[in-house]
Amino acid sequence: MRQQLRWIANDTIEFSAIVAIVRGCKMILYNANNSPARQQSDIMHELAHILCEHKGDCLQLNSDISLRVHNAGHEQEAKWLGAALQIPEQGIFEHVRAGRSSEEIAQIYGASLPMVIYRRRILAIDRRISYLKQVR
Repeated sequence: MRQQLRWIANDTIEFSAIVAIVRGCKMILYNANNSPARQQSDIMHELAHILCEHKGDCLQLNSDISLRVHNAGHEQEAKWLGAALQIPEQGIFEHVRAGRSSEEIAQIYGASLPMVIYRRRILAIDRRISYLKQVR
């Protein structure tokens, strides 16, 4: 079975991460060749699938191993929750309000700069902070 798992999680650049069910236990397989920030993002995304209990159809590799099949709705949900797990809304809000740069926030969370920028944009952090400054 180890050889089969190595085949799933081979060293290709195209592979990021996936939830595999091995003998009924969920495992997150990820590409160790990606940067630590990317690995963390990929793991959080796959953890989101587990937390959301995305069952869906499974691709059965053999009697011991199955993989979850792509579902666009599930992917969007996991993208949002995975990002929230990696960089919580209140945390990024407080860091930006304290004047920390996106680069500093990326280091604090072990995240990539694009992930920090995505969270700032999707949560309208800068707009909200700007509004608070105007109200005061």
